[in-house]
Amino acid sequence: MHKAIKSLATIIAIALLYALAAPLTLAASDSFSVAPVLPENQSPESLGSFNLDVMAGQTQEIEVLVSNPSSDFITVEVSLLTPGTSRSGVIDFSQSGTLDETLDTSFADIAELKVESTITIPSGATAVVPIALHIPSDGFEGVVFGAIHVLLTVSEEEMAQAGQFVNRFAQVIPVRLFVDRANTIISDFQLGDIELSLVAGVAALEANIRNPQPRFCIGAMVGAEIYPKGTSTPIFTVADLEVDFAPNSVYPLTMLDNAGYGILTGDYVANISVEFGGSVWIFEQDFHISRNTSNEVNSNAINQQAPPNLLRQESSLSSLILWIVVGSAGFVLVLCTAIMVVVRVNKNR
Repeated sequence: MHKAIKSLATIIAIALLYALAAPLTLAASDSFSVAPVLPENQSPESLGSFNLDVMAGQTQEIEVLVSNPSSDFITVEVSLLTPGTSRSGVIDFSQSGTLDETLDTSFADIAELKVESTITIPSGATAVVPIALHIPSDGFEGVVFGAIHVLLTVSEEEMAQAGQFVNRFAQVIPVRLFVDRANTIISDFQLGDIELSLVAGVAALEANIRNPQPRFCIGAMVGAEIYPKGTSTPIFTVADLEVDFAPNSVYPLTMLDNAGYGILTGDYVANISVEFGGSVWIFEQDFHISRNTSNEVNSNAINQQAPPNLLRQESSLSSLILWIVVGSAGFVLVLCTAIMVVVRVNKNR
């Protein structure tokens, strides 16, 4: 029974991991709609998002329309984000992701919301949300990528009625800015740190794959093998994993200890590959898991259990102890019997 409960907890935790890792679903809602007001410097092939050719040193104001067709007023929260790459390998529009240290020009830094971030819209009305774009005087290379994130707020009463799960509708308008669209940025990848951590309550190795360039890398193929150093049998294998890299972002390749046997202290070797645009990047990196980290992470994993070989060792040890006890008892019994026989014989004599 206890094992079944732990297995169920593991399934729930893994499901939660991917729910949290996935980008926010842009749910269709009758409560509000969002649309960009496209300026003259808009690239014609992108109609549902901003795709702008801008100039160094320029300040440009763009606008977003938030409409409320419902029969009651609504309140929305507007955020200006720099999207990253989620654990599930897609561009994460729900929050600012992990950005690479090579990012020079962040959308969140050059975009300014010209109204309050919380906006109340009456029934049947449309709010105009102006955003100022302050382009650096020396421009930038590649693309500056951002998102205008509009989230429907939920009242305390609605949260109380909904209980544990509350649907929060959001819509996002992507923003791509170019100073010199003709300047081709050559793709590149680098491997960052490899660390042991808890992910949604499950022990996991996270290999941070970096896209240090200001360009999208959509449809990159990632593979990985993790070996204890000096062995030829991998403890983790990842094959043909498709990843969409946001510009200047870090993708945390997450390898879960689904079995719950724990990831032990020691030295390891990671072989990781990234294939994109006809080129292949291969990384081999040594890393170490300390005893303190291993003990802390494994002991707190909700699916922790003893490995099969350890169970067999414990069973063998128990059997050995049992045979030693039985054998010792038998030896003592035989010895006592022999002594009694000798004493009786001597008494008769």
